[in-house]
Amino acid sequence: MKSEGIPKIIQDTGKLMREHLPRSNDLELIVLKGHILLEYLLNQIINVKSDYNLEIENTTFSFNQKIEILVILNIIENNSDIFQILKSWNNLRNQIAHKLYFDRKLVDKLIKLGVKGTKGEDHLPNNDNERAKAMKFLIPMTSGYLTGQLAMSEYKKSVS
Repeated sequence: MKSEGIPKIIQDTGKLMREHLPRSNDLELIVLKGHILLEYLLNQIINVKSDYNLEIENTTFSFNQKIEILVILNIIENNSDIFQILKSWNNLRNQIAHKLYFDRKLVDKLIKLGVKGTKGEDHLPNNDNERAKAMKFLIPMTSGYLTGQLAMSEYKKSVS
């Protein structure tokens, strides 16, 4: 396993978010760019946790399959909130890619999942500008959770 790459992934994730998060509040762009950034992170995590010298980018695994791989690698739990967030993000991206529109109710569901248990839970967005701001928050929040889980998986391995 390439665990020496884990600190680099954790360190680089914040920089990646700062450099590539959309500056505009174009909700469709945020959904697409967020999906790209999250898939990039999934790839990095799978590559560093895999026992095989195979770059996941060079495979035909879908985003949904990569989420399932994270479950198999014990990075996330099946049907957990983060699992549902990633699945919802992919559903939004697929709506745009295949139908050229997206359902704002799905955006709202994703935001509600992301702010569950926080003070933000009391204020859900009422318009696309607020949705865009919330979605821009969810990208680094989701990334931070995933990198935290990656670090925790290594910690658990080191103490067992």
